[in-house]
Amino acid sequence: MNRLLILIIMVISIAGNSVAQNSYERIAGGNMPDWFRHVLPTSDGGCITAGDTRSFGFGDINNTDGYAVKWNSQGDTLWTRHFGTVNNEEAVSSIENANGYFIVGYNVSATNGYDFYVAQYDVSGNYIGENFYGGSGSEAALAAVAVPGERLALSGYSTTYTNGGTDMYFITVDNQGAQVHDGHFGGAGNETALGMTRTSDGGFVGIGYSNSTDPNYNIYVVRVDSDLNLVWAKDFGTGLEDVGFDVAEDGLGNLWLLGYETISPDSSYMVLIKTDANGENAVTLHPATHAGDLGNSIRRTADGGFIIAGVTGVLGMGSQILLEKLAANGDTVWTRRFGGSMNEYGNAAGVDADGNLYIAGETDGFGISAFDGYLVKVDADGNTPCPAEVSFEMSSDEICEDQTIFFTNTTVSSQQFLWEVNGNSFSDDVNAGYYFSEGGNYQVTLEACSANASQLVV
Repeated sequence: MNRLLILIIMVISIAGNSVAQNSYERIAGGNMPDWFRHVLPTSDGGCITAGDTRSFGFGDINNTDGYAVKWNSQGDTLWTRHFGTVNNEEAVSSIENANGYFIVGYNVSATNGYDFYVAQYDVSGNYIGENFYGGSGSEAALAAVAVPGERLALSGYSTTYTNGGTDMYFITVDNQGAQVHDGHFGGAGNETALGMTRTSDGGFVGIGYSNSTDPNYNIYVVRVDSDLNLVWAKDFGTGLEDVGFDVAEDGLGNLWLLGYETISPDSSYMVLIKTDANGENAVTLHPATHAGDLGNSIRRTADGGFIIAGVTGVLGMGSQILLEKLAANGDTVWTRRFGGSMNEYGNAAGVDADGNLYIAGETDGFGISAFDGYLVKVDADGNTPCPAEVSFEMSSDEICEDQTIFFTNTTVSSQQFLWEVNGNSFSDDVNAGYYFSEGGNYQVTLEACSANASQLVV
């Protein structure tokens, strides 16, 4: 006999501990896929994320626009912006300045096709201006760092300024937006910078990949001075495919090169290579928990160690964001995972002045829409935020005897969940199903930390 489900939704939100108050998990986007590629903690206690969108502007199923979201200290969205044309554009970095923020990436100019691109917005998100940098070919900025004096340094690749296919390409920009220096580095093959850092001597190090000396890609590292003159360039690799994603400098001037290395045709590992300032005396570490883990971003922490943001596989749950804390010597201190029931990917890490940690990436695991931008803020120990409230949906609004109802958790949280029917626990999975053998009154409850939501089945 059919019985109507009368849905009485009760959400109880109780203030949790300090983790709940100071940390959060958030998603942003529209009805198409959207991603975050970078996160920057800002001086107002919030942060800004940059990436790409298919939901807004000229974005569609085949093309992306650059995308930026400004957040306050509590994880509320203050404003969103996008840029682009009918072609593919992307925002890869954000930098704070005295007037607001630079959003860096690549865009299509009126004359030259893809160029390095910098858009400037004030603190309220009002557009101030833009600049394009490049030649007659294609240039794409894939990383950027701030330089004292309201200046910028950008890196990526160029097909205009090249010794072969593509070259790793650097430019510096003054506080008026004018290009000051540029430099390109590579051989007869293809080179690209995926990450960069400013070094303690005022120069820069770029990291990415090259196939000029090996048909398979090697990790390619270039060190330049403040005027973008070459200091040295080196390859690191196993003989199979190897790629570098990001680089950090420690307090002694050593470089920490983050990427992946392939050790067999079907097996790759996260790799962290420590070198001295000259790229010598390399020591190779494998900080990941298992094969297939990737590290995409490395940042130094106040205690002299590092955090790595990336992705890890989870049995039965696809992939999740990986956050790994390393000591100053590269030893793993702890690892954390964040995500829902399907797939997440961590692209960028950030550290604010108070030691809080940020991870930005993408998710399709929270039952809302396919691939949204995903932002996580945690304390210095990486504790999972407690949600302020929880929510779920049911697969049917009617029930028969001998019927299974499926419950989809729509809470944006990586916390451990508990499902109950009439006070009896039946699952600790993110989503759940329950077999109702007979009619009656059933109260289904979802709990996480001190928040819970109930629906009454009659």
